[in-house]
Amino acid sequence: TQQATSIANQLQDMVAGVTLGSHTYKFERASTKIHLGDNFTTIRTTLNDDHLPTLLVDGKYIDNDNDQFDYTQTIEMNATPLAMFDDNDYADNSPTVGFRVVSGYNVLNYTITFSSQPLLMDLASSEIPLMGKNYYVLSNGTSGANLVMTLLDSAQTAVLNEGETTTLMVGTTPYEVSLAFISSSEVKLTINGETTNTLAETETYKLNDGAYIGVKDILYDAKEAGVSKVEFSIGSGKVKLTSGSDIQLNDVTISGVKSVMVNASGTITSSTGTLTSIEIEWKTDEDKFITENTELVFPTFEAVKLAYGGLTYPAEETFGVEKGSSTYIK
Repeated sequence: TQQATSIANQLQDMVAGVTLGSHTYKFERASTKIHLGDNFTTIRTTLNDDHLPTLLVDGKYIDNDNDQFDYTQTIEMNATPLAMFDDNDYADNSPTVGFRVVSGYNVLNYTITFSSQPLLMDLASSEIPLMGKNYYVLSNGTSGANLVMTLLDSAQTAVLNEGETTTLMVGTTPYEVSLAFISSSEVKLTINGETTNTLAETETYKLNDGAYIGVKDILYDAKEAGVSKVEFSIGSGKVKLTSGSDIQLNDVTISGVKSVMVNASGTITSSTGTLTSIEIEWKTDEDKFITENTELVFPTFEAVKLAYGGLTYPAEETFGVEKGSSTYIK
């Protein structure tokens, strides 16, 4: 029988011996647990807030028009069998019991589904939940025939008047921001002494420390007595979702992690209309292994890991193989 195979969210529970907390779901049956040859879907295919109440909690999303929309979250597991394997990519000449996940295999899919659909035009400047964390929606538009949504992680937002300085805290890091230049269509911002390139609305700039600043709205006043303003956001990382394509994290494509945004008609191809769901599909980009010594962590979002605690052998069995005749053994 298997000691513990689990999915843990927020990486808060170490699953070694195996002590499981409220942030984990253990794939097992009350009687037979899980056996060699069984897989995740032998036990359960769909996980929801009954199984992972922190990561997959139901909730309400509020768009930038202050309309509320109920949502649910699920994880769909795929069949990954518990097996004995001998793979030199894991260990030379050492048979191992665990889960071998071949390159390109669809490990799982995460989906957030809205019971009533928010308007795409009302997503920008709202906070959208994905895998246990809120992401600030900096912008949404199209690339070719696909919807593109740009998110900032741990983002803080402010409106800055020309001639003034403001300070925002992102995590434990303070960012002092002032306007270096503003026109009707472009701005330059100075952040902790570092001046950005010229930025238009919805454009982002990567700071030297790896954080991103994004311009939401330019409120330019050409009158001499008027005060021009800019609304901006600073976040610790930028996630770009292009429907039907691999996700980009800080402008680097994450191979095998694809987003699909859909409405009632299917995959969204326009920045207008409504949003029914966002699905994040996770495929391995190389052979991966879930064993007593290795865990598998969801790339980019890092909110989910798969861990295995090993087999329990309650009794040792010994058997022999003998020659029965010239044509068989017993």
